[in-house]
Amino acid sequence: MGPPMDEDGIRRMMSDPNVQQAVNEAFNNPDFVNMLIQSNPMLRNMPGAREMMPFLRQVMSNPAMMDQVMQM
Repeated sequence: MGPPMDEDGIRRMMSDPNVQQAVNEAFNNPDFVNMLIQSNPMLRNMPGAREMMPFLRQVMSNPAMMDQVMQM
């Protein structure tokens, strides 16, 4: 495993149409959403985590929104 990806690398990766398609397919899969919530203690303990998934999906599939989140 190499070093963590820098912001530019993340931007390039998330701008790739194949990655965008994979993200959309993953968030359309209820088993993936369940696994994501259950594997993250913060999400697992957060009431309404499932309702946040559309927003998370939007952030991950929109490079401009991803930039805004990374600047926070």
